[in-house]
Amino acid sequence: MDENNIIIQDEEKLIKYNLKKSKKEDVLVSIENGYNVNWVNTFDNCIIWMETRNTPNISSKIYIKYYDSENIRLIDETTNKVLPKFSVSGDKMVYYIVDKELFYIKIINLESEEIDIVASYESNNNKMYISQPSINKSNIVWSCMDTEKSIIYMYDVKTKSTEVISDN
Repeated sequence: MDENNIIIQDEEKLIKYNLKKSKKEDVLVSIENGYNVNWVNTFDNCIIWMETRNTPNISSKIYIKYYDSENIRLIDETTNKVLPKFSVSGDKMVYYIVDKELFYIKIINLESEEIDIVASYESNNNKMYISQPSINKSNIVWSCMDTEKSIIYMYDVKTKSTEVISDN
């Protein structure tokens, strides 16, 4: 995607809109009936988006589609009311997602589509908060807070190791 194009939601479709020509160009994906798009990220080779439905039950789904393919891959999904949060750097996307009673921080390689779990935590009866993870080329940083303390973690993408960088 370049600066001349944006992605818009038009009814039940995500469409590439050409700003210079002021017109819709390509239908990229169809949105599942009853769902709305919460966010879209575009990259040189793919589009990633999240669809959410609130009724009859909450459901959020994260998808990826490469521009050179018609295939759409479901990356992850949750039925929790806490919506996933994301950060992107280069060819990596990191996000947290809540599934049942667990918080997960996951990383996806946008080129290979490989997904790894960076960390997981029990929700402690809704008394825990996980911040939106942030990523740069080599590290992921996030905080984990409960009623007693806050801990900041750093994960090294290359070595796949985690260290505590602040514990108070």
